[in-house]
Amino acid sequence: MLSLSMHIDDLGRGVIHVLPETISVLPSVPSDIATYNESTGQLRIPALKANGQTLFTNLVFNLTNASTLQFTLQSFQQP
Repeated sequence: MLSLSMHIDDLGRGVIHVLPETISVLPSVPSDIATYNESTGQLRIPALKANGQTLFTNLVFNLTNASTLQFTLQSFQQP
């Protein structure tokens, strides 16, 4: 399992990209881990939290630019 950070490219359009320099191997697997399906290019994030509060759940992003690791938000839910 990997740990990584992302940057928001366009908040209004829901576009983010992975910061490759932040990718590292996790020593153990957390229970609420995001998943990426390489065959569909879909990234699923169970929850987006800030300051201890859950802002969004079940976020689904699609890979839109493989060379820059850019993803575009497709759907989400509010708690």
